[in-house]
Amino acid sequence: MQNISVFYPGWRVRVYASSPDISFLQSIMKNWTFVNFCDIDNLPPPIYSVRFYPVTMWRFAPLGDDQVDVMLSRDLDSEILKREYDAVSEWLNSTNKSLHVMRDHPGHCVTILGGMWGIRVTKPSERRRLKIIRQEMFKSVFNERSTRDDQTYLKIKLWPEFNTDFIAHDSFCCDEYNDSSPFPTRREDGKYVGASIFGSESPSDEIVTWECHPICRPENHTDWEYC
Repeated sequence: MQNISVFYPGWRVRVYASSPDISFLQSIMKNWTFVNFCDIDNLPPPIYSVRFYPVTMWRFAPLGDDQVDVMLSRDLDSEILKREYDAVSEWLNSTNKSLHVMRDHPGHCVTILGGMWGIRVTKPSERRRLKIIRQEMFKSVFNERSTRDDQTYLKIKLWPEFNTDFIAHDSFCCDEYNDSSPFPTRREDGKYVGASIFGSESPSDEIVTWECHPICRPENHTDWEYC
C-alpha cells in the first residue's frame, strides 16, 4: 500500500471481500484512506453479489462501473514497482489505447494475466460494452471454483473486443506476441512486475535472472541485457 500511495496518488483501491474479512482488513489498514472495501454480498446492481464466482474474478466487478474511468487489475500479493508505474504512465499519457497488458517473466506468456492488465473508458459506448463483457464473464463462471478462470475468460471475452486497441509491455514473450512493446525503463535488481512477494516459496521466486531477447529491448537501448 505504501508504494500505491507513492506511485498512484489520488487513485482508489478496491478490495473485494466478505464482511468478516473486511472487519479484519479494516483494522490493519485503517491508515490507508484511499482503500475501499467492497462487501461481496452487498454490491450495487446489477451485480449484487460475486460470492458464487471464482475469487480471482471478483476484481473484474469494476468493469463498466459508472464511477470508474481507468481500472487496473492487480494481485494483492504482488509489489507495486516503479517499473509498473512507468509502463502504466506510458500507456495513459503517450497512447490512446484502451487496453493495457504487461508480461514481465518467461512464465507470463499468455494473452492477458489476471493481475497485470488495465482498461480505460473514454466514451459511453465503451462503458456499455464493458458492462456486457463483465456480465458475460460472470455468467460463464457461476458456481465454478477454478482459480484460473480469470485468464481464460479474459482471453475469450475481453481480448477479442480490444485486440486492435491495446498496448502490451513485454520483456520475454515478444517473439510469441510480436505486437508487443518494450518496457520503458530498465529492470532493477531482477525484480519483475507481478512477482508474488508474500506467498513465494523462496526469494529466488521474486526475481528474474534471464537475459531478455534482443527483440524485446527498446530500440534505443539494445544494450539492456536485463530489460
